[in-house]
Amino acid sequence: MMDIFLDLEGTDVEVRGVCKKCGLNLKNGKDICTRCEKSKIFLESCHVHTKEIKNKIFVLMQDVMEEIPVPKKGFQIRIRTQVSMNMLSYFLKILKKHNTVDCLTIATYSFDKSSLLIILDLVKSGAVKVLKLILSDTYSYRYKSQYEQLKVKMSDLKHMGYNVSLVFCTNHMKITLIQCGKDYYQIEGSMNYSVNNLCEQISIENCKETYDHDYKLLVDIIPDLKNKALEVVC
Repeated sequence: MMDIFLDLEGTDVEVRGVCKKCGLNLKNGKDICTRCEKSKIFLESCHVHTKEIKNKIFVLMQDVMEEIPVPKKGFQIRIRTQVSMNMLSYFLKILKKHNTVDCLTIATYSFDKSSLLIILDLVKSGAVKVLKLILSDTYSYRYKSQYEQLKVKMSDLKHMGYNVSLVFCTNHMKITLIQCGKDYYQIEGSMNYSVNNLCEQISIENCKETYDHDYKLLVDIIPDLKNKALEVVC
């Protein structure tokens, strides 16, 4: 049997391949998909070890949520615990310190109904001036009722003039960004905006450099990726 090679370049016939980074199907001979191209640009420019962080705190705590300090600029706190923690509790601690939050950006996998309603009430009261939510697209079948209600509530807030946005995507990150004046908090770890009894790990920084990198990823890069799982509600 004779092998036949067809040169399809310059024709209307699709040439399929796979992305060398993630393995997704590609068209017309590309070797990397749009998502990986944009992520590559972001990741190569990100400094994992930020220059601004000079101080770390390691403390044994009895009541984690009560005793976790709010870090000063340039400070970082890392926590490992088996105490039940809800990310909302720590956010409220930062809000209490500053009275208002200029911008709250949340990327998370699970967000229980009571925590979500508290955040939306804070937006309506003016305590949170800007709210950006990046949630898992699995909401559409894990919490179908809450998924539909949230889309309506966020769209209504947007139409009423509140500065809010909501995106569903293939997301399993747990990152919260909180800007309060000249303080830029970046919080990441295993905690969702819900309560469970599992071991948790969390890091908290007050560092504009870290904040800016993650803000660009969550607000600019992820919503701009035109993939099937992405749903920009408002």
